[in-house]
Amino acid sequence: MNKQVNPARRFLAFVLTVFVVPAIIVSLFVLPVEIIALNQESYSELLNDAHYISLMKPVISEIVTDQVLFVGEIPPVLADTRAFKTLLPAYLPEEWVSSVLAELVGNTLNYFNFQTPYAAIELSIDTFKDSLTKSSNAIAGEYVISLESCQVSDLAMAETAQTLADYPACKPGANDRAALASLIAVYLEDRVNRLPNTLNLVGLVPSGMLLGERSFYWYSIARWLFRLLPFITLLLLLFIALLLKPSKKLMRAWIGWTLLIVSGFVLVASVVILIGRDQFIGLLFNRSFALLIAGFGNVLLAIVRFISNRIVVWVIAQAAAVFLFGLILMLAAKYSREKLPSGSDEQQEVEQEPVEENPEKTIVPQTMEEIEQEEQENGTSD
Repeated sequence: MNKQVNPARRFLAFVLTVFVVPAIIVSLFVLPVEIIALNQESYSELLNDAHYISLMKPVISEIVTDQVLFVGEIPPVLADTRAFKTLLPAYLPEEWVSSVLAELVGNTLNYFNFQTPYAAIELSIDTFKDSLTKSSNAIAGEYVISLESCQVSDLAMAETAQTLADYPACKPGANDRAALASLIAVYLEDRVNRLPNTLNLVGLVPSGMLLGERSFYWYSIARWLFRLLPFITLLLLLFIALLLKPSKKLMRAWIGWTLLIVSGFVLVASVVILIGRDQFIGLLFNRSFALLIAGFGNVLLAIVRFISNRIVVWVIAQAAAVFLFGLILMLAAKYSREKLPSGSDEQQEVEQEPVEENPEKTIVPQTMEEIEQEEQENGTSD
């Protein structure tokens, strides 16, 4: 039996709806973020894709050249590190680069999923050291060819050079190139053999982009609330339904309209973002990724594009389901009929309305005179 909802209940339902609207929007992102963005299995396709491996090779070359091999004082002939960065990617094993990318993604996700107590991305470089040692002569020969030709004065210096430090920063004559390449190969092998077996990439990220202890504490609380948000939203919707329960038609219409409007907004926004996904991601991440080493920002942008596409598709599917449920509630409210409250004037009039009698079955009572007269007539006829 339905009743009128008093203004106090309506006002409280309105206040709760104000909080429910943004809660529903954020809740639609909880499941995609948890099972896609923060799930390592979602990146399996990416880690085996040759495109992403090719993007990672220049990044590793940049790290190895600037922060591992050519650090401190180096011979003048090796000053052109740009040429070395261009040559090195061709000698990086693809399987090792894929494993580096997998460890990078896996260790980062473990950190943000509270599965490791420290922010460390340790990468094994044994395979890299072996590959670079075996290819040192080829790398050195290509590097010498890439240098600019020496002037006359530099040619004379190259002819009399005894050590790598004596060579000028240019390409010597044909007779001296083999000797220079041999010295560079020995230098590379010596540097590689001094490297540790693992390399920590956390030191390569600017300190401003790393979460400190306090920031990670607030991140853990926010992540916990983020996971609970769908359940909190559901409880708020149930409380709104209880407030409007006296009028079931109003309750269905209220919740139905809320779900329709919110899910419709999310659907439209998601489609717009999906159409202009690259521009949207660029606006959000370009400035931050520009702080990273050259090429690493491009890798991260590619990963974000790969994952964001799946997230938006999931959000669209969830928003469509919520929209359909809201539409069902709206239709149920539209075609349902309110029951009249007990004791109302209309119901009493319906109850007091006389029932039409069948004239053939109507029995009229007789008076005593009519009964005596009828008996006399019956006796006379006998």
